[in-house]
Amino acid sequence: MDLALRAVKYKIWLKLVECALILALILIGEGYSGFALTILLLYLGIIGTLYLVHIGLRRGLPWVAVFLALICLLDFFITTVGGVGFRSVISMIDAVLSFVAICGVFIWLRERSIARQTARSVADPPA
Repeated sequence: MDLALRAVKYKIWLKLVECALILALILIGEGYSGFALTILLLYLGIIGTLYLVHIGLRRGLPWVAVFLALICLLDFFITTVGGVGFRSVISMIDAVLSFVAICGVFIWLRERSIARQTARSVADPPA
């Protein structure tokens, strides 16, 4: 679970950096301020969602872990299908963090299943 938690934390930081860049574009005033403001609000919503997912992961909720894996899988797929450019550098970092989060969720779910089977075998010894 620690791997997924760390990846989500870094994804939040990356989104905050992107928000700072967008805010800088708004302050420069290149004529895209309305569009940039909309994107900034979208990123703030994504940051809020990632923060709620981080809280759910810390509490050990398996449905939050599956939700995170699905979101990260979609993010990874969209990023890898896109082209190469300056914007894709940040997107590729985000895709790598998504892949790490997916791996962390799968490892955690597998370890949880093994622990449950071990607890079951200890509680019910063979006759």
